[in-house]
Amino acid sequence: MSVARVKWLGEADIAVDVDATRALAARIAERNQQTAPAGFAGCDCAECRNLALSFDERFPESLKKPLTEIGIDWKQPLEAARLVCHEAERAISHACEFFFVGHAPPHLHFVSSGGDYINITGEDPRFGGLLRQLHGSDSAFGNISIDFPNVPWLLQEPFPEYD
Repeated sequence: MSVARVKWLGEADIAVDVDATRALAARIAERNQQTAPAGFAGCDCAECRNLALSFDERFPESLKKPLTEIGIDWKQPLEAARLVCHEAERAISHACEFFFVGHAPPHLHFVSSGGDYINITGEDPRFGGLLRQLHGSDSAFGNISIDFPNVPWLLQEPFPEYD
């Protein structure tokens, strides 16, 4: 196990096992494909399929290389979650969750030089069981959450209705 101490994006002091993170990323990609082959992030709901249509072009260029360097496949988040629905604009804001094997500070919010909102946390209890199952160990995991604001509705199906 080779753990690298990384000053990620010049902001977050994290410890990452890059090889183990690459292995975890491969298992996440496999799980996403098995769970929802036509969807995104292991889900085939309309919101995730819509996010998938513009994900590559909306993903911040400034984050692709840093995520790849620490072993994360930026095209394969474990989770994509709706943050806010903007019905008047027919857009939805999302957060995508990426994980690495290692340690991070308890909670760190910052905006990258490209203006992207990023949240880095130590282990997130919501995902611990699934990560341990995918990774096959009791390793510690860190979470990098990236916001995708105002993703326009591109699907040729009705915009979701919310209460």
